[in-house]
Amino acid sequence: MKNRNINLDYIRAFALIFVVSIHSFLHIDYYSQPNEGMLMLLLSCLRILLNTCVPLFLILSGFLQVSKIPTKEYYLKFIYIYLIYIACGMGCQIYIFVFQNESFKLRESMISFISFRASPYGWYVGMYFGLYLIIPFINLLLKELSNKQVLVLLGSLIIITILPSLFNNMDLENIKWWQGTKDHYFMVVDDFWTGFYPVTFYIIGYVINKNREKIIEKRYLYYVLVPIQMILYGIYNYARNYGSQFPWTTECTYNGYQSLLMSTCVFCMIISVNLKNNGFSASVVKFLAKHSLSIYLLSYASDSAVYHISGRIVNSFCYRAYTIPITVFLSIVIASIPSVIVVKLAAYLYAKFQNKFCC
Repeated sequence: MKNRNINLDYIRAFALIFVVSIHSFLHIDYYSQPNEGMLMLLLSCLRILLNTCVPLFLILSGFLQVSKIPTKEYYLKFIYIYLIYIACGMGCQIYIFVFQNESFKLRESMISFISFRASPYGWYVGMYFGLYLIIPFINLLLKELSNKQVLVLLGSLIIITILPSLFNNMDLENIKWWQGTKDHYFMVVDDFWTGFYPVTFYIIGYVINKNREKIIEKRYLYYVLVPIQMILYGIYNYARNYGSQFPWTTECTYNGYQSLLMSTCVFCMIISVNLKNNGFSASVVKFLAKHSLSIYLLSYASDSAVYHISGRIVNSFCYRAYTIPITVFLSIVIASIPSVIVVKLAAYLYAKFQNKFCC
């Protein structure tokens, strides 16, 4: 494991921490608060960074999967991912029925495992399943294109999946036209293809992989761009929605222009840093990277438990916001305990499956 690229593990670990952290915004009622005061401004800036969580995972897939081709072995590997999802889904279902007093319905519960809803955070696995199926064919296409053609393809995807977020966020029929919301906005650019954004981020990862030496040479540029974007977008979102609640417009979501620019710079910054592959911090990062999917899926239960208890102890929104580092840490630690069992169990069952059907 001496040749292991620890930078990629750091990306997984940070993406995991970011996704658990951004979920905390929902639990502390951030989205129901008016955009007023220094605390909301700071949280607005912080959210810009945290919102890179899912894009980082997608870019990482494009960075790592560039050589995958459509083989039986490739597609069977998704079984391992699905085994992790099933185990985590069962854990979340038990938590929901036992601790949240939801009535058990066998049919709905069984269907939830197929529709990737067994864990309420399972939508990501469903989305990744679709991407996973077409990754080898995306790679075959990209290998046949010149570098210039790949960039043209990427630009075209950005136009149809990301560009609408730059324009479709204003309510031109309202006196406060600049304060559009998810339910009230004026469509300036067609947004039919916006749901295709995972492919856009995947190809960004592919392009970064092919140009990593140039990126490392310009690493200091990303050290500057990341904090600047975090501050500028945070202030812009805060000022634009001052006095109103979080708008949930597409510019603030995973397929928004802010997320695309920020996540690309964060990814480039992390892969260009010279990081040590040993020591305690590296061990923690490797653990989080290895168990990132299971911790993420199980964090629904740990989030619910942690914020249910913290909500009883701390009622004020301000104080709950200040406790985010503590609650995020506790949620990850609690979810990490069963995730160790889940990953080992999934690896054991997958090995058995391979020995029986793939030999």
